[in-house]
Amino acid sequence: MAAAEKAVGSGGGAGASAHMPEVRLYSSSEAEDESDDGAETALPAGEVREESLGLTVARVKSSGPLLLAKVDPGRPAAKACLIEGDELVEIGMQTVTHKDLMLIARLLAWPAGDERKVRLVQLSIHRGRSLQHVNIEQRATDTASTAAVTPPPLQDASAARGVKGRKPERQSNKDGRGAGGGEEDGFGGMANISAPTNVQKRASVTRDPVSGELVGVPKDWQKVPSSPKP
Repeated sequence: MAAAEKAVGSGGGAGASAHMPEVRLYSSSEAEDESDDGAETALPAGEVREESLGLTVARVKSSGPLLLAKVDPGRPAAKACLIEGDELVEIGMQTVTHKDLMLIARLLAWPAGDERKVRLVQLSIHRGRSLQHVNIEQRATDTASTAAVTPPPLQDASAARGVKGRKPERQSNKDGRGAGGGEEDGFGGMANISAPTNVQKRASVTRDPVSGELVGVPKDWQKVPSSPKP
């Protein structure tokens, strides 16, 4: 274990970080058969959970390989085509096959003081007989230790008008007329109907049955020459 702790302190890019993944050591009942290594050099079984990547890395057997134990659907690890059962061998340029779980956690964590919004985490995995290199997109906002503040729900437009800027409705009488005596407009308000203005009397025009001439034609119209009869 002392050698593993030394690797944590001296490994490239494995310094202290602002957000650390969850590390959980397995109990003897959770771990599989113990390896043949000595007790002092054996690496404990356990898992590292990094929520921002949607990924859980586990060593199910003491001093055994590191496997992807859980890949959350729709998260960055799954979008990078990683699958459960892949064997993790490198993070960046650091070989992690026989490294302590705390080093794995620090390599997966967002680096302290890094002001970038997005970074790429490169993993090298064994899948079957092939070695594959995968880049996973990690966002700084997903690594925040505190829960994101949920914005208040959008208020319904009619409710918002009722809270601010809405004029009080006028009371109407039983006969359907408002307090001001006018007719209601059907929308809870009063229609602005004023008294008629500029009223003009229009005479009706008729045709004399004897002479055939138009009767009641305004004087201005009488000045207009009539069209010749066909």
